[in-house]
Formats: sequence, structure tokens, C-alpha cells
Amino acid sequence: MCILVSIATCPLARWLEAVGAVSWSNTHSNLLLLCYTIETTKDPPDVLDRQKCLDALAALRHAKWFQARANCLQSCVIIIRVLRDLCERIPTWSPLNGWPMELLCERVIASAGQPLTPGESLRRIFEAIAGGIILPGGPGMYDPCEKDATDAFGHLTNQQREDITASAQHALRLIVFRQVHKVLGMEPLPPPQRNSTKTNRKRRRDDSEGGDKEPVDGKKDKKEGVENAGSAVDMATTEGASSSSSSQETK
Repeated sequence: MCILVSIATCPLARWLEAVGAVSWSNTHSNLLLLCYTIETTKDPPDVLDRQKCLDALAALRHAKWFQARANCLQSCVIIIRVLRDLCERIPTWSPLNGWPMELLCERVIASAGQPLTPGESLRRIFEAIAGGIILPGGPGMYDPCEKDATDAFGHLTNQQREDITASAQHALRLIVFRQVHKVLGMEPLPPPQRNSTKTNRKRRRDDSEGGDKEPVDGKKDKKEGVENAGSAVDMATTEGASSSSSSQETK
């Protein structure tokens, strides 16, 4: 490599000449052509791999971001565990496991603007994926831990993006039709049994009604007594009328 330098303005040129790291050749009266070679030395075998070190630094940034943003968000950690299990059970979701999935959960849940239950959070995430957030022409999602604009789903191929989107649409249909157990990979819950407190309440009502039957029976007895008295009066009037008619006939 050759660089045109001046001796008067470049003290580094004097030092390089003194240590013998460069060779000089006159081009003009006050200019020198600096010719030097950079020898590339191989790293010793005990030096760590550069790419692995960069990956470790990225993982450290992700962990700090998770503690600051996602750890304090309601239902976020629970949904991350559920989706992590989903990525391990279904091969279609395996490319989304790790940092992209954690970032997706935090962004979707935080955008709701209000606390969500785990069921609402899970449904919202499937709605976002089914809507095409990771498709090639979709809105995408940038990595907040990188200086440059980096797509968090850049490692996914177009086919993987379409497969994950189709799987999310199917899972969303199952959730809507009350078959979330198929999405979670578990047995359906048994139907709810009748609560014992309701039967006790019914018994109490029956008891109260049974206690109220006594005054009702008393009223019936009173009515029967009134009817019997009325019938006796009618009989007395009829007997009186018959006796008066018989006396008139004798006269």
C-alpha cells in the first residue's frame, strides 16, 4: 500500500522510518511516497471466535431489554412460555422461537394500552400474526437492540413466513370456536359440575315455602269454616221457610 506524505507534516513517517517499518522513495523535493506492507497475522488458537462474541453481546442486550420492558408487563411472561412450548411442539413455529418471539409478544401486548388477561393476550398475538405482520410485504418489526434498522424476522424465508401465518390463522379459528385446548396441546377440560350451594339454596327456599304453608292451611280452614257456616244458615232458612208454609196450610 502506498501513501503520498510530507516529511514536515508527518512525524509518523519519521518514526516508521526509524523502526524500519517503511521504505521511502523520492517523488518531489518535499514529498515522499510512503510504501509499506501490512502483514496479516493469524489469531492464536486460544482466541475466541469473533462471531460468537458478537452473538453473546447481542444476547446480553436482549436480556437487559427483556428485564426493562417485558418482565414488568402483565401476562407477557406467561404468553412467552406458552408460545415457547408451541414452537417446540410444532415444527412450523420453530424458526420463530427465541428473541423474535419475545419481541413480538412484548410489542403486541404493550400496544393494547391496557392490562390484558392471558387468554386475551394469546388471542391478540395470534390475530397480529394472522393479519400478516411477518409476511414479506407486511409491516414487519425492527430490532430495538441494534443501532441500524434490522428486521427482527430477517432470518425467516418467505415460505416460513407464509406457513407461520397460515398456522396462526388456523389457531385463531380454534380459539374462536372454543377449542383452545387443541392449540395448547392438552386434553379438553371436563364440563363444569353443578355447584352444591345452589342445591342448598333451593332446599332453603323449599323450607321457607314449607313454613309458609301453615298460615295458608289456616286460611283454608277459615274459608272452610265460613262456607260451613253459610251452608248452615242456608239450611236454617230453608227449614224456617218450610215450617212457616206448613203452619199456614194447617190454618
